[in-house]
Amino acid sequence: MKEFSWIEGQKIPLPEVWNGCRFNNLIPPVFEAYCKIIHPIRRELNAPNDTITWMEAGVDNGYLQPGERIRLRELAVKYGLKETKELGLPSIAKKLGGHPRYLMGGDPGLLDYKSLNRVINIIKLHSGEIDCYFYYHLLKTSDYYSKLYRGRIEEVKQFLMMDEVKFTPSYIWPEDRSWCFYSDVDLDFTMIGGSRAFVDKLKADDWLECMETDEDTRVDDDGDQQVEG
Repeated sequence: MKEFSWIEGQKIPLPEVWNGCRFNNLIPPVFEAYCKIIHPIRRELNAPNDTITWMEAGVDNGYLQPGERIRLRELAVKYGLKETKELGLPSIAKKLGGHPRYLMGGDPGLLDYKSLNRVINIIKLHSGEIDCYFYYHLLKTSDYYSKLYRGRIEEVKQFLMMDEVKFTPSYIWPEDRSWCFYSDVDLDFTMIGGSRAFVDKLKADDWLECMETDEDTRVDDDGDQQVEG
């Protein structure tokens, strides 16, 4: 897919000796600014309290019921953690010695519908009515063949109802390559690279929990080193 080659060709290859996965391993390090959108975290209504971990509660917990939203920044304050660029739910799990039973993290690889709508509106205000590319990695397709689509940014919502693909597209970018979105099946946040003005618009939205990063920010579970695992 020649339209995708600019991304594949400009990403930094993962190191042979593992020292973490970073933004520049997944998004080309060619942008002025970077951030991540945390997929909304919610309290689980059936959880007994805030102290029991999933390991302590056991695997058979019945049907999970999402309750009120809890922002990652609120959790960092609650558990005495700093807001680092690598902060995530794994940071909370490290601090507590396990993932807390009462927290339902955002779905990996899937930006929720409300957040997606907010992102679409920001893109349209920032970039206007331009064509975009939507790339699905083989792990997000039903037949395990990567797929590429093209259309208006709002058409991304139609893909959520298609049988041949699943979740949010792995990559979204405009024809002028002025920004790039990345969504991974293993990550409960969406990664973005773009202009300073574009990233600032995302960060200013009152629904999106958008956190500033840079091209070298680690994204794997061991990225936040403020608590030793």
